[in-house]
Formats: sequence, structure tokens, C-alpha cells
Amino acid sequence: MQRLLRSLTLILLVLLLVSCAPTPTPTAEPSPQPTAEITPEATAEATPAAVGTPNIAPVNATPAPARPVVTPGGDQTSTINDTPVAMPTFSPPPSLDDLLTQFPDLQPYLDQISGQVVTDIDFAELYTRIVAIYNEHGASGVAVFLQDSGLLERLNIPLSYLDLLTAYDSGGLQAVEELARTRRIINANDELSAYLALDSQDNLPAVTTSLQGLGVTVYDYLVNSDEVEIGIPLEVLAQYQTLGTLLDYLVSVANVEHVVGFRLPTPPTNDSFSLQQAFDSTGGEYVGGEAWNEAGFSGAGIRIGILDLGFGNLEDLLGDELPENVVANYDISRLSRDPVDHGTACAMVVHRMAPEAELYIAYYDGSYSAFLDALEFLRDNDVQIINHSVGSAVGPRDGTWGDAPIVDDFVRETGVLWVNAAGNSAQSYTSWEFNEGDDDMHDFGRDDYYLPFMAGAPFTSVIMNWDGNWDGREEDNYSFTIYDETGDEVVVAAESRRGRRNDYPFQGIAFASTPGAVYYISVTRERGDGENTFEIFVNNGLFPDWAQVQENTILVPGDARSVMTVGATGLTDDRLEDYSSQGPTPDDRIKPDISAPTGEVLPGYREGFFGTSGAAPLAAAAAALVLQRFPDMTAPEIMAYLMENSLDLGQDGEDPEFGAGRLQLPDPGIDPDESNPPTTDEPTAVVTDYSVDFGIKSDGELGMVVTLSFELQNFEGREVWAALLFLDTDGNPIEIVDEDYQIGDTVGTGTRVRVRSNNTSFSDISLFIPYEAIGDYEEGTELMYVVGIVDWSDEDEVVVLWESEPGYISFG
Repeated sequence: MQRLLRSLTLILLVLLLVSCAPTPTPTAEPSPQPTAEITPEATAEATPAAVGTPNIAPVNATPAPARPVVTPGGDQTSTINDTPVAMPTFSPPPSLDDLLTQFPDLQPYLDQISGQVVTDIDFAELYTRIVAIYNEHGASGVAVFLQDSGLLERLNIPLSYLDLLTAYDSGGLQAVEELARTRRIINANDELSAYLALDSQDNLPAVTTSLQGLGVTVYDYLVNSDEVEIGIPLEVLAQYQTLGTLLDYLVSVANVEHVVGFRLPTPPTNDSFSLQQAFDSTGGEYVGGEAWNEAGFSGAGIRIGILDLGFGNLEDLLGDELPENVVANYDISRLSRDPVDHGTACAMVVHRMAPEAELYIAYYDGSYSAFLDALEFLRDNDVQIINHSVGSAVGPRDGTWGDAPIVDDFVRETGVLWVNAAGNSAQSYTSWEFNEGDDDMHDFGRDDYYLPFMAGAPFTSVIMNWDGNWDGREEDNYSFTIYDETGDEVVVAAESRRGRRNDYPFQGIAFASTPGAVYYISVTRERGDGENTFEIFVNNGLFPDWAQVQENTILVPGDARSVMTVGATGLTDDRLEDYSSQGPTPDDRIKPDISAPTGEVLPGYREGFFGTSGAAPLAAAAAALVLQRFPDMTAPEIMAYLMENSLDLGQDGEDPEFGAGRLQLPDPGIDPDESNPPTTDEPTAVVTDYSVDFGIKSDGELGMVVTLSFELQNFEGREVWAALLFLDTDGNPIEIVDEDYQIGDTVGTGTRVRVRSNNTSFSDISLFIPYEAIGDYEEGTELMYVVGIVDWSDEDEVVVLWESEPGYISFG
């Protein structure tokens, strides 16, 4: 026991020295190994706080970096890409009072249906009134009518579905399908894709039965958001011959018992930027890949997954620009008919540099279920590297939301190296503190309510996030409207946010656009106090220089901690491409991890396959060559090898523009049979998963638990310690109230992790401490906690292998 206490004291002393020093967050994870044998072992379950238990909550005593925003009133020159911008005359949307004045019979109608059950409403009459308002005021007028009258809340359907009805009215089912594909709300089975929030997972069987009775396909249940993914087949919609009955049907789906929310999917993007000069040379030549090929490293035996949204023309390129044989999760002929060939282009970039690598083609349609199915396909085929040149602008982009946690879990479970494009948003992102002007509209400066942007492709998607509740139940709401060069309304994104389980702080919409044309966006506060910061991403677009914000533009899941996120440089120079998304992440981590050249001329891309979409597969191919050369390397080691050998550009060391630098393979002039890469001798711990949960009950006591997984590198000892300790905000020890939870002179807990049989990876190590052991402090008191992994093989020289940044709790 004395040795144990002395060891814990040494842990305290060492961690006290490092607890305030920030440490880089690991960005890659190892293959899973047997879990460590640890003592004690706690079984934890979430539970409400008990009466008399200290009310402890996490705080951020060290505030997160301020999100960069544009300051109104600066140099707002009206040009985009040297193209003059002339502001047209705009007609703002009407108010509900305006509509009631213009349509005198509207108020009596609202009074008539106010007491009716929603399923008793005459939907034919309702649709007639919607059309009348749409013809006069467009989608924004319809949004005002339905939201401000309370009708939309009763209908419980997404506002965008009404756009599908107007499309049906003008062009039938074909027009519905075209609009759904433009907005990316249709899945691979020709179904309208959506997510329904349930009041409880226990009611999923009953909801499934009801939905299937309506002809709806039910897919996966999303535990984190209490949602079920559904598909509404187009062939079912075709059965409804009138728009009134079609609206009635959609409302029936939305109002199935136990359904409490109805939302559309978040649109992913797989754009490649095209406003640059193309080159016939390949990126592999520029980063040293050709020399590796000549030395015998061609990716032979390495399995690479290409995970993407489209593989058009795939079959025609087999045996030429692609391997003669590939393995795919869908029929190759079907994939080849897709008009989207983005994934095919990524596969060609990989094949040029790693021509003997085995390619696994994993298509998904952007939906949650399809994404999971594609991952299962890649897992079943034991791929070693995945290229994913796809991202989403929706979310806080701090690694905690959307596909990022899914990717982190997948990497931890499989040990795969996940390579992700950073995104192309550095010129198409802007961020503002809401500046209230007339009629609850945002003033971009100088009483200017319309921000111009230039479209760069036939389809443009726009995402607006604000700093609300990404756990759901968001109550503040903002909308935006897009106008064309004449000032006419194009589309409106105004889905309701009113505190439902799956109400999140974002709006998004996609529309058919004219490349090179200028459009305008206005932002309106619909609900809340307006004290929010909002941000706008325009996929395939350009904002004026004065409105662009380059920082914080990494897309999901490029923000995931486990992935190697890749930025873009020129194909034959070392200049960062202007569009290449930059870090840091909003939680202040450096991303991208590395950059690579882009812009190769490929079949179907005579102007060059640009964007971080083209840079990422080059990095994935380089990783394949490294893995062939060093087959015992883990994913973190491959990533470290590429980063350490990269050409440092920009600021000295890692930076949020280039990451570690531009991809550069070293001279391969070695014995090809060499299998061990050069490594440093310093022992370290790479943390692959780290979480802190509050309000956890263990053995009848309420407290907090830290859970971490890690891999030891260059470690030859028999055991390490994982420790959690508490200090005041100045870094001083706090009073000990329970000797069972003591580390040296302060409160804490620790556990020994034994290293056996050369196992170096350990999963789900838990450090639990009851609230009562921390102590009872006055309301508002804050304490700091630090987590560390420590080697105490030499009692006289304790070595910290990893330490967390300080976390903070507050007493309420």
C-alpha cells in the first residue's frame, strides 16, 4: 500500500506540472487489441441525481476559441471573382397580416379549421389556398402563412414537401423526382428520404407497423437522436391522383401515433472545384510516388475502399484507368449509369499512384442507413485504407455530431486508416453575429439585407448553422431565402424549429443554378432573441472577398479525431488552393492533418479533377505504398509517417492551413524486404477515444466517469497508470473528503493497467468518482480535473505518456 500511495503521489506531482499545458489531440487510431485487465471495475448506468447529492455540471472555464465572424460595415466591394455585382430590387416576404389583408377569406378559413382534428381538414381546400399564396408570394409567402398561423405545427410535415407538391402540380411525378434529386432527399431505392423522431424507442414496433401500413419503408433507428429513417416510395405517391389526397397522405405519415418530429436528411457534398488550371501530370509524380513505384512499391496486396456518392462510367474504365477487376457493393452496371462520377474519379487518382492495390467500391446515397451498409461492406472485405472525399457542412464540426462519431467508432473497431477530404469551403463560408434590422432580417452592414454569392456549378446547396442545441430540441429559429440576379425568389429554407426532439440549429436547401451567375441570400429570425452567431456554407460557390471566412471550414467527418484529413495544394506548386478548407476546428484542434496536390486531368475531367476531393485519394494511395513497404504499421503509424515526411509549408510546424505540410514520400532507396519503419524511442500513449460523462450511477453512488481507450507506442514496461485528479482553478490541491479517492494531497482516482503478451491497445478504461468524494462546495464554485496516462516503472522518474487538457466542473 505504501508503494501504491507513493506512486499515486508521484503521478500527482508530474501531472501538476503538465496539467495546464495543451497537448495535440490524436488523429488516428490502432487496430483493436484485447482489453486491459484493470482494478477496480465499475458498472455505470445513467440515472437522475438523487436528493441531497451535490449538483455538479461540466463547464468550460477556459472558453472555446471565439468563432471568427465578419464585421459589418467594412470594405464591402461589390465584386465576386472580378465580376461586378449590381444589386437588384428585392421584394421582402409578406407578413401574416399582409396575407390576411390581401386574401380576405383567409382569416375565416383559419377560424373554421382551428378546432378541427388535423386529419379532418379538407386538404384539397387547404392546397388551393397554398397555391394562391404561392402564385403571389412564392415559397416564402407559403412559409409565413403556414408557420405564423400555426398550421405547419399541426401538419407536422417538412415545409420543403410543399415544394414537391407544387412540382407535382406542374410536372407530375417526374418533376417530383427531379426536384428531390436536386435537393438530395431521395435514396437509391427511389424513395423520399426522411427521419421521424419518436417519443420512445419502445414504440418503434408499433410505429413500424403503422408506417408499413401506409406503404412506407422503415430503415434503421438512430439511438442518439431517437429517430427512425424512412423512405416514401415514389410509386406510392403516384397512387394519389389529386394534390389534396397527396397532402392528406403525407400528413398521415407525419401524424402516426408516437411520431413527434419529421425532418429531411442533411445533404452531403462531394464537390470538386473547377476554377483552376488543369495539368496533364499526375500528383504521384510530384510527391515522390513514381520513385516508389520504380522501387517495387505499387500497392500490391493492399485493400483500399472508395466510399462515395456516385460511380458513373465505372464499368467503361475497368482495365484502363482502373484495375481490370474491382469489388463493389452494388451491381457495377447499375453504378456506371449514375450521372455522378465523383467516386470514379477518386478511384482513378488512387489507381494511378497505387496501380496494383485492390479497390473496393462502396456506394451510398447519403442516408444514414446506406452509410452504415457501406461501412459493413468495407468491414466484411477487411479493407485497410478508406478514401472518403465527401463531407457535410451541417453540425458544430467539432467531432461530436453527424458522421464523425460513427467514423471514430468504425476506425477504433477495425483499425482502418480513414482518409477524408477537408472540404472546399474557404471561399464559400461566412459567419456573422445576428445583426437585427427591419422586419427581423439580418443586416449585413449599411442597411444591406442581401449578401451576394456566385454559383460555380449547375447545382448549389446552401447550409446555414447557428450556435444552438445540437443535442436536439432547438427552439430558436432562422430562415434564409435565395434570390436571382433580377431579385426574384429562387428557394426558401424555413423549416420549423420549435423544441421537438429532432429540431437542430440549421437550415439547408439545394437548387438548380447557373454557373457564373450571381445569387443573393437574406437571413431572417423566425423565433428567439436573435443573440446567435450564424454561419453559411455555399457548396460550389464564392462569396465576395470581404465576406469570406477561411477558418473553421473543415467539413464533417473531416473533423473526426481518428481520420487523416487532407487539404489541397496546387498540382505543380506548393501554394494552398484558395478554396481548401482550413482549421482549426471550433474546439481548437489543428485540421487538416496534411495537404496534397490536386487537379489531375482524368477521363470526364478535362479541366482537371480539383478540390480536396482529388487531394485525399492521392494521400490514400501514398498510404498504400507505405503500408506495402511496412506491412506491420498501424493506422496511426502510417499517418505519422506521412506527416513526419511531409514538406513543411506555411507556418513552422503544423498549422491549420496545410496541416503538417504537403504530402511528400521520402527516397525509397532501401532494401524492399525491410519491414520495420524508422521510429522514435520515446514511449507515448495515443488516446483513440476519450469521453467524460456526468450523472452516472455506479454501485449505488452518483458521480462522473472518464472513459478512454489508448495504444502504447515504444513501451516496454509491464504496467501503466490511468489517473483522474481534481484541483482548484489555480492548479492547487483540494481538500480530501474520502481517503478512498485520494491521489497524493488532492482528490482523485486511478487504476493500474497491466500490459501483457505485448498487447499495446486498451479499450474503455473507466475512472469513476462519486460526487460526494469530490466534496460539497458553494454554488458557483468551479474545480479543474486532469486525466493522465503515466509510466511509473522507474519510481524515481515517472513519465507522463499522455495528459488531457484541463476540464472544469461547477457546483450548482
